[in-house]
Amino acid sequence: MYPKFTMAEKKIADYLLVNRGDLADMTSYELAERLGVGQSTVIRFSKKMGYRMFGELIEDVQHAKGGVASEIEPEDAPYEILSKLHGQYHGFIDAVVKSNAGDNFDAAARCINKAAAVVCYGFLNSRILANYLSDSLIELGIQAIYECDYVQAKRRIHLLNPERDAVVVISKSGEKAEPVGIAECAQLLGISVISVSDAAGNSLSRKSDIHIKILEDGNRSTPAPAMGTFAGALLALDALTMCVFQLDRNRYQKSYGESLVAAFSARR
Repeated sequence: MYPKFTMAEKKIADYLLVNRGDLADMTSYELAERLGVGQSTVIRFSKKMGYRMFGELIEDVQHAKGGVASEIEPEDAPYEILSKLHGQYHGFIDAVVKSNAGDNFDAAARCINKAAAVVCYGFLNSRILANYLSDSLIELGIQAIYECDYVQAKRRIHLLNPERDAVVVISKSGEKAEPVGIAECAQLLGISVISVSDAAGNSLSRKSDIHIKILEDGNRSTPAPAMGTFAGALLALDALTMCVFQLDRNRYQKSYGESLVAAFSARR
């Protein structure tokens, strides 16, 4: 998230990274005084990082492992790559858990639960995630429609009922024009928009009624830095599906069982 920080936030981040071993019991007021920034800036920084309490941020920074050891080096053997990516996947998954308080999942699940139809849109490689969510909802018996074509998605949205239906837009960065355009189209029609995108806040999240946070790494110097973003996104989508299921277990249990039997019969 570092490239998306303001100058003041980078100042806070730099201090925490350099002094991670000497932060015991530090308060937001003490950190603000030490860095010459406002206490409100420090609090906003911790919330931007997905923490509800400043103390949780300090505790995590103190116990965080150094990033250098997890970098994949040219001489790394396959098992070393496997081990480092294992740790990296855990990092993305933990970020999803810590960035979402749960209220947003509950609100999104209730929105989907009441919908007669749900359009799931994803652009570029996020289309895989949109397809995955659509399939998961279909297994519950929900009329979910997967779209990756911008024009076709807009046509679908115009057929939705603003009082009931919903649109889920998935974009890891939340800044590409196509996902933002789909969210804008739905909002203009009065249709609820659920976004799944970067926790730092972005253009898509600002066009959404409900934002489910994941972590995106924009570093594209090698494939390695972004590996694991899908793991965090899949956790978020599975949690959303399970939250929908929890709202009416009897209804969805029956639908889920029937959909699996139908799928098995089709394969036979």
